[in-house]
Amino acid sequence: MDGHGFGPKLLGLFPGGRIEEFIPSRTLTKEEMRDTGIIASLATLNAKLNSIDMPLPKAPQLIPVCRSWLARYVINGGGPVEMKQTAVHGEVEFPKVLTMRQLEEELDEMERFLEKQPSPSVFCHNDIVESNVLVRKEEGDKDDVVDESKLVIIDFEFGCYNHRAHEIANYMAEHGMKYGLLSPPYYDTDLRAMEDEEYARTFCSAYLDQLYKDHDSEAKLKSQFLTGNREEDLCRLMAEGRRYLGLPHLFWGLWNMICAQELEMVNGIDLLVHAKDRLVMYYKFKPNMYKY
Repeated sequence: MDGHGFGPKLLGLFPGGRIEEFIPSRTLTKEEMRDTGIIASLATLNAKLNSIDMPLPKAPQLIPVCRSWLARYVINGGGPVEMKQTAVHGEVEFPKVLTMRQLEEELDEMERFLEKQPSPSVFCHNDIVESNVLVRKEEGDKDDVVDESKLVIIDFEFGCYNHRAHEIANYMAEHGMKYGLLSPPYYDTDLRAMEDEEYARTFCSAYLDQLYKDHDSEAKLKSQFLTGNREEDLCRLMAEGRRYLGLPHLFWGLWNMICAQELEMVNGIDLLVHAKDRLVMYYKFKPNMYKY
């Protein structure tokens, strides 16, 4: 990634590992992630990231990855999930017991949905949250001042090609997640924040401006399903994010099902409880797939 200007510089490789540049820094806070200037800066960085070419399968990987995680869950001895909402507020309709067959059917439906979507397949980080964004610190810097040009995206563990809409939707989904709370379940959710119009417009506006810079011809714009009409294209990006909003929750729900088997808890969070809440939110936002 450092060859494209992202993440720490790679200094060397050895059997079983690698040596990377140490970056004097700190991670962003949740409050900073909600700052208008930082939202725009991250959107710009994300658009640049989504425009690079990586030597990876170019087809969207969401479904293959989710299927592999579901298979791994079953191999690990996993079975039906007794559903319960813990930190998801309000009424949500979802199955009381979620079987493996039902999850397979959800993935089948999602696959059919994705096949029809006019969103380009781009290299995605898939997990840009405050803990995965560093702020470079230099001598004389003040801790309370964030220079947006010093933001560094790290941890590409989940990096792969996906629809651009998935990356946008993951931003919107994480906007409504809050971790690090002092009492169980040690996280909370805000469903309204996940569909916040102002946040989506701020992010997508800066993202679109960078897309226009990176795709400066009619043919390039067409490859991104863009017209060059700014308001029309902005509405498209915002609609993409809303339409895909349930998908990151299913993605993280399946991931947390595996983590619950193999890790049990991280930072005090019961990962099975978190997995169930993610699946509840998938069902909450699933209608968006056909609404926008």
